[in-house]
Amino acid sequence: MTNKKAVLNKNATTIYTSTYSGVPVYEMMCGNVSVMRRRSDSFLNATQILKVAGIDKGRRTKILEKEVLNGEHEKVQGGYGKYQGTWYNVYNQVPGVVSEKKEKIRASLMEMFLNDDQTAIPEILSSLRLSTDDINMVIDDQGHTALHWASTLARINIMKLLIEKGADIKSKNMYGETALIRAVLSTHNYDYKTFPELLILLQNTIIYVDYRGRTLLHHIAYISNRKDRAEAAYYYLKVLLEKMKKSENIYNVIIDFKDQNGDTALNILSRMGNKPMIDLLINFGADPEIENNAGISPLFYGVKALKKDLSTTDDLNSNVTFINQYHQHIILLLYIYIYIYIYIFIYLK
Repeated sequence: MTNKKAVLNKNATTIYTSTYSGVPVYEMMCGNVSVMRRRSDSFLNATQILKVAGIDKGRRTKILEKEVLNGEHEKVQGGYGKYQGTWYNVYNQVPGVVSEKKEKIRASLMEMFLNDDQTAIPEILSSLRLSTDDINMVIDDQGHTALHWASTLARINIMKLLIEKGADIKSKNMYGETALIRAVLSTHNYDYKTFPELLILLQNTIIYVDYRGRTLLHHIAYISNRKDRAEAAYYYLKVLLEKMKKSENIYNVIIDFKDQNGDTALNILSRMGNKPMIDLLINFGADPEIENNAGISPLFYGVKALKKDLSTTDDLNSNVTFINQYHQHIILLLYIYIYIYIYIFIYLK
């Protein structure tokens, strides 16, 4: 042993730098046992640690075989006596313990959604103390968080608790989809009529786009082409437009927003021929003249005829009003003539 020097001296324990068999280590005495950490790679001597724990040699051997020898380690049997033992890289093994804890939390978060009760409050949210990182951890292979799942399944109570505990409503999955976008890709929020409440919780992400440049409106437009989701899509669009109308136009940027193909939501709906939803967007102010990357606008699909029909209806209403007013004037004149005739007949006879 050479170069033994104290580097930290407090009331409790002194830590030294030492060199054994040419290997520099940090060393401290714990009870009557010398405990070392190699300075070059931070390996610890597992044998020494087990001695500190008071474990006899026979049990030490079994523990080393089960817990240490199956990982990164180094056995030292020669050289200076105190340096001998099984050295292992504890810093590479700690993440494994941490990962195990994370896996348990991840499994518990997923388990919340196995219960069919929409109003149930999961124990993990009501009793356990979860960090913000735990709440926002990815829980499946598509990058979804618990908030994504809660939104998709219309679990409003769970959503409120997650947000209260620090869930990031702006978090995106591997496709760039927010919890709000995921909410309209299923029919649960239509079935339970929870979309207005969900929209309030996630309203700050209304203008967010995914990695293909698609807004919430684009996704609603696309799902409308599926027979089993057409009614849900109409419901989502109607609720969203009502929300936008009440929000002083702060979300209106998405009405004519183009995705990576240059399509607006109106262009997509026009291509699909979804007249009820086209009417909603046109009446809200969507522009039917915006072309996509292929140079095609909603006008190509007949939206112009729709606008013409609307204007023709307005003209017809104006003509009807004019005719009614004309008839009223004729009747008034007729009454005046009758009154004059009666006056002349009675008083001037």
